[in-house]
Amino acid sequence: FENAINLLPQTQWETNLKQTINMYTSAAECAHTTLNPEKIDKYASKVVECDCPVLMKVRVYCILMEAYVISAEKASLKKAMDIGLRALKDLGYKLPATKVGITWATIQGMVNMKFSLAKWATIPAEDYTMTDDAREEAIVQVLDTMVTVAYFSWPELIPLLMIKGVKRAMDHGITRYT
Repeated sequence: FENAINLLPQTQWETNLKQTINMYTSAAECAHTTLNPEKIDKYASKVVECDCPVLMKVRVYCILMEAYVISAEKASLKKAMDIGLRALKDLGYKLPATKVGITWATIQGMVNMKFSLAKWATIPAEDYTMTDDAREEAIVQVLDTMVTVAYFSWPELIPLLMIKGVKRAMDHGITRYT
């Protein structure tokens, strides 16, 4: 990917935005699979800093979260969580910021889900609807990746992340990340 990126024109971000983002995101993903944190940051930071729609950044946000979890350093785990929270905020979705807020939202979510699941229990699995809303799919993708991050950095958040993901599926349709 590095050679391909070097072949892109100087105006790559203006003239070939989607292709450029895909190239840099794929390079960051390859660097992630080869455990090369310097190159992950090099390529991912270009996408994160890019003035483009947040939906074009979601894949790189998730790559960064996973990469920071692998490093297993406390500071990196905080970075991973911050990236997830930033991604959700950029997508127009907010989680509670305090432990009390998280606890309350979790309890409230469990109660609400109990009633919602009763309706879903009567629908055959083959009749579940897939969402065609890219924003909804992106939110669920970020929530899903954040479950792994929370496991290592903020375990109290896991039930809420799971509830929020299931609730979004029930309200908006399932995604490949549900």
